[in-house]
Amino acid sequence: MNSDEFVTLLAKAEQGNDEAMFNVALAYQRGDGVDQDPHQLYLWMRRAAEAGMPNAMFNLTLMYYKGLGTKQDIGRFIEWTKKAASAGIPNAMYNLAMAYDKGTGVDPDPARFFLWIEKAANAGSANAMFNLGTAYEFGKGVYPDAAQSFFWIKKAADAGAVKAYFKLAKAYYTGYGTEEDVDHYFLWIKRAAEAGIAAAMFNLALAYLEGDGTSEDMPLYMEWIKRAAAAGHPKASLALAYAEQESVEDVETHLDKLRASAEEGNAEAMYELAIAYDKGKGCEADVSLFFEWMNRAAEAGYAEARVALGYQSAKSQQNQSELTPEPEPEPEPEPEPEPEPEPEPEPEP
Repeated sequence: MNSDEFVTLLAKAEQGNDEAMFNVALAYQRGDGVDQDPHQLYLWMRRAAEAGMPNAMFNLTLMYYKGLGTKQDIGRFIEWTKKAASAGIPNAMYNLAMAYDKGTGVDPDPARFFLWIEKAANAGSANAMFNLGTAYEFGKGVYPDAAQSFFWIKKAADAGAVKAYFKLAKAYYTGYGTEEDVDHYFLWIKRAAEAGIAAAMFNLALAYLEGDGTSEDMPLYMEWIKRAAAAGHPKASLALAYAEQESVEDVETHLDKLRASAEEGNAEAMYELAIAYDKGKGCEADVSLFFEWMNRAAEAGYAEARVALGYQSAKSQQNQSELTPEPEPEPEPEPEPEPEPEPEPEPEP
């Protein structure tokens, strides 16, 4: 709008028109017909909220939460979130539920968390559907119920909640709350992987390796194991190192991948790196680095490393550096039930 149109809108707002109040606030937010002014945005949004506009109530909650145009005030954030939730705003219901879950401005209350997360889910919030599914899974504010957990996780996934894709895939794989279905497992693990979830990329790679819900496809296995490794999945980094050892002549690349995985804390990679330094695979043999990485693997709880250290100690008097135990050439980890972190109580826009 131009400045004249803003003046007309402002006059209507000053006469008490709640919709005009709301639009004046938005104009100050966007710089539409007037200079941007966070404080005026806050003042007019508060007037619209006090006049009973549910959307204004919700926007006001975000201002108190973030300190936008006013001082941050978690107490008023809760006050207006309750009003917006009672006025039927799904995102406000969700935020109120998460406040009761995390204790943001209120005492933690699992029963009230469940009450509001259920209302938000029934009102159409995809994030709430996901959290309701996890509530039924872990018994948060309600008795555990696998069937209800599956029902709400599927609704969340169908509604586009990306974090629900991976959990739904795992439900189909394990038969949690539904029948095992490898075809649906593959469908949802692929969607989760394409959405950028590293654990899903890793499990999609395994699906192509094992033919779970699809045909075996080594090129696609390599594509997704590389993507999972690039996304920071530690087991993918190790699996990629094994694959490169088997299929790539550049052993230095293999060693670099192995070292990166070991430095990320992967105990099996520490063990394999120690073996490489012991035998001089892709590097010069180095007894001190062998012991450094083998000890780190043992300290990380890797049983084979403890056995190897004991064996090496017994043979040290004969100045033999080679270890008899050889590592398995290729790990085949099962799709892992890695829990997805629950959303932080950040208000939704």
